[in-house]
Amino acid sequence: MRHLAVVAALVLLEPLAFAGSHSGGGGGGSGGRLGQVSGGLRGSGGGSSGGGVVVRPPPSYPANRDGAVVVAAAAPVVVVTGASYVPAASPPPPDGGTAKLDVYAAAGKVHESDGMWTAELALRDGLFRLGGSITRYYERQPDNSMLTLTLPALIGGIRVDDRGPSRVYLELGITAAKTRNDPVMDTSLTGALGGIRVEHQLSRGTTLIGTAHEMLFENDVRAHAATVGVKLAVLSVSFRVLDFNVGPALYGPEVGLRF
Repeated sequence: MRHLAVVAALVLLEPLAFAGSHSGGGGGGSGGRLGQVSGGLRGSGGGSSGGGVVVRPPPSYPANRDGAVVVAAAAPVVVVTGASYVPAASPPPPDGGTAKLDVYAAAGKVHESDGMWTAELALRDGLFRLGGSITRYYERQPDNSMLTLTLPALIGGIRVDDRGPSRVYLELGITAAKTRNDPVMDTSLTGALGGIRVEHQLSRGTTLIGTAHEMLFENDVRAHAATVGVKLAVLSVSFRVLDFNVGPALYGPEVGLRF
């Protein structure tokens, strides 16, 4: 478990590193951090559409001694002892063997800007996790219009831990970054993302959750994204960072509900 603890520590500390990677200041652009990010995305020449590929591992099956693939039958294995038989116990499937739906919705404050909200829906089944999310940042402009940056994402993950109290997922997915109401021109970029997700259960009702992703967009635009937070029953309190290479980091606290 020592190596899992190190990985979790890196994920949980990463938002602090992102937050310090830019000196503060909301001057220039449209006056706030989101306006500066929108200007940087616009200056990258975005607008064309692209795509990404979700990589899914192929299914694996056991092989017999001749190398032929054996697919397990649906019927239970029966051990015959004399005139009676006893069904052999099959090993329990990982992570309980039942699919679980995770729902998350939150809103937060963004430093030197206005705010953001996010919503996520994910299905977790055994070793795999598939989730879709949408996050939107918004900032009031001098002309009273509302500048927005929207980031939808579809992410697939595979669990790589030792099935202890910590869940560690390696994740790949596709994403996009779209601005609206930019005073000069709106921008739309698509790309891919990859990273890690760690969930560590402290007690029955308390869980630490951390994520860290690297986003690669068109036109050499990149972004780091990270969250770290704690879930108490259904209440979740987190700190989120989104750091594009074309503008200052967008970061701040968020509060939401997680089921």
